[in-house]
Amino acid sequence: MATKATRWSLDGPVTPPVATERDIQAAIITYLCYRHFYVQRLNSGGMRDARDNLVTLARAGTADIVFGLVVDGHTFLAFVEVKRPGGKQRPAQKLFQQDMDTRGIPYILATSIDDVDQGIAAFTQRVRARPLARPSAMSDASLS
Repeated sequence: MATKATRWSLDGPVTPPVATERDIQAAIITYLCYRHFYVQRLNSGGMRDARDNLVTLARAGTADIVFGLVVDGHTFLAFVEVKRPGGKQRPAQKLFQQDMDTRGIPYILATSIDDVDQGIAAFTQRVRARPLARPSAMSDASLS
């Protein structure tokens, strides 16, 4: 039977630190930047300004990260909701995910960089399996 390795200090066993949601989020943002994606951290909820007015940020449930994903020359927005391992989505986050799924917008629930990679690969495969429609016969003349 395999046993878990334990580190020890002079004061006894040391429990390794657990990555927080913020740590995971920072790692994912750094990774996406490294891969040359446009990345933006999103803040939802609200805050008070200097005059004590409520300033609303993104709607409740909005994912933590949005990034630009290019597949075969087509650009898509993709959202990433970050949770620590074992973390659960709030009801508003589940509604946001359903909204994105309905619209065909990639939404990745991630506890690690590997989850983001898998989400990108799955979406890329889905797009390539069902080629995008070319713009309709609407001519440039109808736009002027």
